[in-house]
Amino acid sequence: MEIRLFTSQSPEYKTALELRYRLLREPLGLNFTEEDIAAEADQKHLGLYDGERIIGNLSMVENGGDTLKLRQFAIDSEYQGKGLSYILMEAGEKYAKEHGYKKVSGHARKSVVPIYIKMGYNIVGEEFEEVTIPHLEIEKVM
Repeated sequence: MEIRLFTSQSPEYKTALELRYRLLREPLGLNFTEEDIAAEADQKHLGLYDGERIIGNLSMVENGGDTLKLRQFAIDSEYQGKGLSYILMEAGEKYAKEHGYKKVSGHARKSVVPIYIKMGYNIVGEEFEEVTIPHLEIEKVM
């Protein structure tokens, strides 16, 4: 397994977008719009690879100076349950620390909030709906 950092201008971005679509958008009947993709121009992406195959993605964007927001976190379904989400999250947190961020935050699907709690994240605020499903805001002070 290897973790690679890339931008939306990198060749890896297209395969990461395909993975995210298949795992996060398609089951909800949603597509990526041109506006969605354009909004990712300033984001960094971590890809988790098994050889040359991308099996995980974590997108990151600055959110208010000292906060790094995690987005579009996905692990290929055939690789789930093997602890790989923790490896990818730790890489995101390492990136945050190395770049001087004091806090990591995100909008987590309610169904996966227990994973974030195990990793030391706290729930902030009340449940809300995003992309048609329940979410909670999570954060962790670095």
